[in-house]
Amino acid sequence: MPGNNRANNYTCNNITADFKQIGEQIMSVGNRNNGNLQNRILTAFKHMLLDENFDLIINLEGGSRGLIYPKVEDAIDIYEMFAEIYKKHMKVKETCPENILATDDTITDFMYHEYDTPIYTATVSCCEYPAVENLPFIWRESLDALKSLLGIVKTGIQGFVRDTKNALMKNATISVKGINKLYEVTKTSAFYKIILPTGDYEIEFNCHGYKSITRPIKIVQDQLQILNITLEAGSGQSSYESLELNESREPTIKPTSSFIGIEGYVLDGLNHPIDHAEIVVVEPNITLYSNKEGKYMKELSAGKYTIKASASEYRPNVKYVEVNNVTNFPKIVMFTLHRDEHI
Repeated sequence: MPGNNRANNYTCNNITADFKQIGEQIMSVGNRNNGNLQNRILTAFKHMLLDENFDLIINLEGGSRGLIYPKVEDAIDIYEMFAEIYKKHMKVKETCPENILATDDTITDFMYHEYDTPIYTATVSCCEYPAVENLPFIWRESLDALKSLLGIVKTGIQGFVRDTKNALMKNATISVKGINKLYEVTKTSAFYKIILPTGDYEIEFNCHGYKSITRPIKIVQDQLQILNITLEAGSGQSSYESLELNESREPTIKPTSSFIGIEGYVLDGLNHPIDHAEIVVVEPNITLYSNKEGKYMKELSAGKYTIKASASEYRPNVKYVEVNNVTNFPKIVMFTLHRDEHI
């Protein structure tokens, strides 16, 4: 696509916003310039992060040389380990005079903690907008390192979580000892995939009302090992057990009453209900709270809404939903809130 000539003879395509611009706007509050192209890109990007479960996102930029990645304080820092793989394969290791306008750690860390998505920004040129004739050389110099980073998605574990009756445990969670992150299975097939560097790990599987299982595993380079898990019902079951997704079909829960609007539950990382969680329907500025079972409901007219759920000591969760009046039943919106390790 043709670029736009600048006074410094560099070319850039400013038809769309770059990652740094999008990241800064996501971090800012109150950006509501509805209709302009950049705002539509911002909305689409947030939808993508919320709706898709990415193993990682790689962003390429100029303005510096190196790799920016999420910073965590875990005993096992998998993101730093992946970054070392990239740096090992870098052909050009020279440093730039200064990091002029490239994406910084603040944006990267915010994206990771807010959207649970690891984003790596590979800065491949000291020049923010290199001349077009230099792009093939920059690409060839960066290709090996980028391929090594992309290759990490082929190393780790994956599988399905079921119960003793072969029903899908769609609310199961997985944790890795030494990594302060809770992984979730998919809501359609109870499938999980965890990217891990080579080494020995202890993996714990949980689901509310079921006995947890811990499995030791050795991760081998370039292998996605299959680890299917069967959970056995435990003694700690309660009336909340009825919310477990023990069927192989959707929907996750059925509407309990007839009205147009939204209805759902706010749960923690172990699928326990969160009492008095705050649910805000942003555009009309409506605030409501979940009950002791984590349940909430609200009548709304048909339309598109941004809904934010939050609770003390938990990271907030934002979802974009569309309420329609095709059927006289509410839109089911489930929220999972994870503990904020910084509190």
